[in-house]
Amino acid sequence: MRIDKNVYILGAGFSKAAKLPLINEFFQTSREIYDNPDSKLEEYIEKDFKKVLDFREEMSKSRDKVKMDLDNIEHLFSLADIANIENEKTRKELEVAIKRMIIKTLQHSQVFPSRCSISVLLNSFSYEKKQAHIAKVEELNKDAKGLTNCYDLFAMMTSGKFEEHPEQKEDIIISFNYDLVMEKYYKDIGIYPDYTIESNSKDERHKEGLEKGPKILKLHGSSNWGMMDGKLHIFDSSEAILENKDINPVIIPPTWKKGFLLSCIEEIWGSALKHLSEASRIYIIGYSLPQTDLFFKYLITAALARNDRLYKLWIINPNITPESYNRLFDTIFIERKFQNISVSFKEMILRDISNTSKLFNRFDKLS
Repeated sequence: MRIDKNVYILGAGFSKAAKLPLINEFFQTSREIYDNPDSKLEEYIEKDFKKVLDFREEMSKSRDKVKMDLDNIEHLFSLADIANIENEKTRKELEVAIKRMIIKTLQHSQVFPSRCSISVLLNSFSYEKKQAHIAKVEELNKDAKGLTNCYDLFAMMTSGKFEEHPEQKEDIIISFNYDLVMEKYYKDIGIYPDYTIESNSKDERHKEGLEKGPKILKLHGSSNWGMMDGKLHIFDSSEAILENKDINPVIIPPTWKKGFLLSCIEEIWGSALKHLSEASRIYIIGYSLPQTDLFFKYLITAALARNDRLYKLWIINPNITPESYNRLFDTIFIERKFQNISVSFKEMILRDISNTSKLFNRFDKLS
């Protein structure tokens, strides 16, 4: 039996509804947190911020010679990697400081979107299906009391709990994001994500009363992962990472080295290739297809070369330009199997949940 497989590729724009900064906003957000006394940063975290800000100031001396956006956290990560290549101790200290600054910035910035009545979103459903959906939402998340938001709906849509035959469908999430947005919403409906990490790892999450949920392949690491004693440790939250100075956060910089020194990251990229090669549908949400990310281009090229069952590929992003996808995809592929949806993820899923469920080919019990 062939599994109907959806693969969702999540970029920074996916988390925008949770007030998390985009790549080009990240450093400025971090600076504002550092400058604001109300942030109440712990002393050791404040030192991390200062170390990164001082490095950025040092690199700004090249401004009259080289064009470089030093407020782009990706560029800063790469510069830290190169500038201290001859001093391993300094390089590692700065790299860890950047990672910890990223985690703290995510913690400070995150504001989950307000919930609205689920019944308002279901006007296109029949009365019976509308009531069934409301009952299911209330069953899955009793604390929500019939209210929902875009992340709630996406978690439920990819959980398999609304499918007539869940064994025939599989949803895979590939994420470039470090944040824990989906982890929070999966937990709200009683499931925990499968990170698919097998080797040399210790999962310290509390899973009592939770079911294993969809696979989340975090290509650049996660703010709740850390290396200690040569082993990858997975925690419920990012607080555990910041509180233990012996832990090196597994935040993989999008740099020239890409972090493949970690076997777990190689495993994850291998899994991503496998699932993209088997995908019935691919949805790229909130990712801008940057020309500089050659690794993604190699990944999608290798996957599509092996995929003989792909029905369609969608890009859901209000800021994507035709130049971006024309540069990556062939003209015939775009004509036959590609669609661009120029709205935000939040707008798309809340505007018409019926059409979204059809687009994702999910919510069998309700559509």
